[in-house]
Amino acid sequence: EVVRVLEVGAGDGRLSHYLRLALRERHHLDQFEVIATDVSGLLCLAQVEIADFRDALNKYKPAVVLCSWMPLGEDWTASFRACQSVMSYLLIGETDDGCCGH
Repeated sequence: EVVRVLEVGAGDGRLSHYLRLALRERHHLDQFEVIATDVSGLLCLAQVEIADFRDALNKYKPAVVLCSWMPLGEDWTASFRACQSVMSYLLIGETDDGCCGH
């Protein structure tokens, strides 16, 4: 079974791009589907679908969610936990008094 990994707030898609490359190098790319989404239409390094994180969770029903530098003052983790398909999520960035998240 393929493990679906969803990156939300992906910006230019750099994290998902390099994750795909690392999986390909290790011959594991066929075991994972990596999808990048963001609400902006930034110039992208890799394919990034324009989608709100809630819409992306509902559409892709991922097993794993990646979120780097969540916007300051926002906390998307309740939505990650509420999504029944999500087995784990990884937050990248500063905590508490940093410049991202809640």
